[in-house]
Amino acid sequence: CSSLTEITVPASIKTIGQSAFSDCTNANRIYFNAEECNDVSARGSNVFANLGKENLGATLEIGYNVRRIPANLFCVVRTSTLASPNLTSIIFRAYSGTNKCAEIGDYAFAYCENLSSITYATTNVLTSIGAYAFTDCSSLGTVVIPPTVTYIGRKAYSGCANLTEVSFNAENFETGYAGFTSFDTAGEESPNGFNVTVSSKTVCLPDYLFEGAKFLSSVEFDVEEGNLKSVGIGAFEDCVSLRKIELPKKLEKISMGAFAGCTGLQEYVAPFIGGEHYKLSAAENTVFGYVFGTKAKDGATATLQNYGSGMDTYYVPDSLKIVDITVYTNVYFGAFMNCVNLNTVTLRPNTGVIRLERTEFNKKTNTYEVVESIVNGSVVQAMAFSGCKGLATVNFTGSPLTT
Repeated sequence: CSSLTEITVPASIKTIGQSAFSDCTNANRIYFNAEECNDVSARGSNVFANLGKENLGATLEIGYNVRRIPANLFCVVRTSTLASPNLTSIIFRAYSGTNKCAEIGDYAFAYCENLSSITYATTNVLTSIGAYAFTDCSSLGTVVIPPTVTYIGRKAYSGCANLTEVSFNAENFETGYAGFTSFDTAGEESPNGFNVTVSSKTVCLPDYLFEGAKFLSSVEFDVEEGNLKSVGIGAFEDCVSLRKIELPKKLEKISMGAFAGCTGLQEYVAPFIGGEHYKLSAAENTVFGYVFGTKAKDGATATLQNYGSGMDTYYVPDSLKIVDITVYTNVYFGAFMNCVNLNTVTLRPNTGVIRLERTEFNKKTNTYEVVESIVNGSVVQAMAFSGCKGLATVNFTGSPLTT
């Protein structure tokens, strides 16, 4: 049907067969209104192969009552005679500001290389973006993750080579999965990689969210007013292009290895040292290396850190030179021990006095014990900077220092 310029898929449609709209080469608009359409049977079904091939591109409008975008719907297994649909934009239509689509299926728009624009409704209920949903959509420059999203599948945005911006607005996205690498080659052809802007309403960044995002170059938070409470395990693992991270002051938890393998990181700004915002004594998650994890990484130095009751080897990036702690500045036993590449550490206590504590080794218990207790405010314990061979400066700002 090469003369067809518009295609409407009615609300009642449940199944779309193989090559149903193949070779509609002059189509420039598709109205997809099927409210509960079944998944297309396979990636080789080529439902919209060669769509819009003879024009400047086609726009897909998704009706406000559509509950889900079927898996494989616009995915074409390309050959010498079959091209991916020339789909350039997607618009989620709304009624009273709301679109009811909750799921984008696996491979739904995979390989739509000319897709450059996705517009969501003001209010939507989208919770799931499937595996490979937008993989190899190489013209996509901006990605918006709506507030209601709680799942992003394996390699969902992999191969979005010209990606420059991700607006992460998901408010309660709690669970991620190792190995999904949803953004692994995104931004590969962008001169400066891609930036992520995290909404001030986002409460948590899930485990492994940006794992393997090699071209993620910067992350922006609302540092003063953002409501982010936690950063998950491996959330930024192997983000090797990340040069600086500045985390919100209201943050309460950073999981083990959240920044593992960030071997280009030069400056780290956080409201506390280690993994938890308020601790009364030294522990595994009060040492600096905790956020970089215990997995060996190229470009990271094996850093043995003793926290009194035990010790672990963490892999702190060789590139990291500057650390700035902005709110909770208790520096417990061994906090920066053996961080040999650090050059400058700045502590900005927001309460009371900094007190340097004295710690002694108890041979009977085989542990270090504090023999002088906190009087008020922040604390810097013994051996906190032991072995920091490259450290030139420790700055204390905002409060007098007593010993």
